[in-house]
Amino acid sequence: WKNVSHLARRFGIRSCFSFPIQNVDGAAIGSFAISSYQPKTPDGFHQTLLDICACICGLILQRQSDDRQRRKLLEERIRDERVESLGVLAGGIAHDFNNLLTIMMGSMDLAASQVPPGPAHDALDVAIQGAEQARKLTEQLRAMSRGNSPIRVPNDIGHIISESVAFALRGSNVSWQLSGLDALNSPVINVDGAQIGRLIQNLVLNARQAMPTGGNIRIHCEEVDNPESVQLPAGHYLKMTVSDNGPGIPPDALDKVLDPYFTTRPEGSGLGLFICWSIVRNHGGHIAVESEPGQGTRIIIHLPHARPAVAACEAKPLLSADRLQPSNVLIMDDDDLIRRILRTILEQMGCRVWDGASGQEVVKRFDELQQQGIHVDVCILDLTIPGGMGGVETRDELRRRDPDIKTVLSTGYAMDGADNSDGASGFDAALMKPYRIATVRTVLHGLQSNSRPVG
Repeated sequence: WKNVSHLARRFGIRSCFSFPIQNVDGAAIGSFAISSYQPKTPDGFHQTLLDICACICGLILQRQSDDRQRRKLLEERIRDERVESLGVLAGGIAHDFNNLLTIMMGSMDLAASQVPPGPAHDALDVAIQGAEQARKLTEQLRAMSRGNSPIRVPNDIGHIISESVAFALRGSNVSWQLSGLDALNSPVINVDGAQIGRLIQNLVLNARQAMPTGGNIRIHCEEVDNPESVQLPAGHYLKMTVSDNGPGIPPDALDKVLDPYFTTRPEGSGLGLFICWSIVRNHGGHIAVESEPGQGTRIIIHLPHARPAVAACEAKPLLSADRLQPSNVLIMDDDDLIRRILRTILEQMGCRVWDGASGQEVVKRFDELQQQGIHVDVCILDLTIPGGMGGVETRDELRRRDPDIKTVLSTGYAMDGADNSDGASGFDAALMKPYRIATVRTVLHGLQSNSRPVG
């Protein structure tokens, strides 16, 4: 009444009575009022009229809310369908590029190990650095693919945030703060650390570019159960809010910022936030953008948080030994050049190597070696073989013959879209293309010491 009493005096209103407008859940969302120039007490007619009018208003408002929600869900579904084809294309391109980069990087590593220091060795180093940049590009392509199943392991979210922000803000005059970690039941969350790192880097870089003269970025983490504000299954989630005090996003652009190739900067690619959306989607989470011109931007992310029971593993230092214990290794890949370069790498490490282009060939070769009294220690298997038996089927066939054989998944996709239901989790280790000599050595060293590293 304090807020409207001046209106009553201004217009000579002597009495006013109202009835609450409620939504379908019974919560008050407004009121319907009748006013009079004379002092009055509402009679039965007025009460019935108010009740009917309030009910009609409630139905209209609920209908509008339902329509907005339906439009939002339809827009999200259309966006999902629109980017699905882009994701399939991106995943296929990444797979082919990773095969080529595996050949190139392996060959350059081999050449660099045999060329003495000098201009030729320096040129190889530059070429390897260029290939590493190409590898990072394929990582972005894989992030856009629906098949890019995250490799979830326990990770300390505070460590990921700190490292990613430090990388994204180096050389800038933008400050940042992190809050909420102390209140978490556990800062350890089952996520793909590399993908979540890329997510945070993209968000921070986006905020940094919006504040070229400097500003502040705030990241807040909290745990929430069954968030009602987003379309997610019931469960426990880590909510991460990344906010800045930049100029904000124009209202006509706010609904498009997560779309592929949409950008408001002439030099932008339009993929940064879209990659963020893809990473969050592939983790089973939700991302939303809130902004007002002149009020900065807030990006709210929900990630499933199952409270891992084990602590995050620290990365082990790379072993320096060039040669392994004598091992018999069987390779399966449909690309002859990959088989050749991997054979050369393994032979230089002291391994005896055999190979095949398909699962049928590898199983046949395995049987032949067994008949000759040769025990195969490790099989490196490409996950998908067009027109042939792939890695999972080949692994199962080999384990029927030797339950103790070590199998290594080799793939140019991010797990080739394989999750536990596809059997990809049954391998002893993984080599994600493109891989370097050092990665191959580390994986095989880990198998020999009965650990299960992932390359």
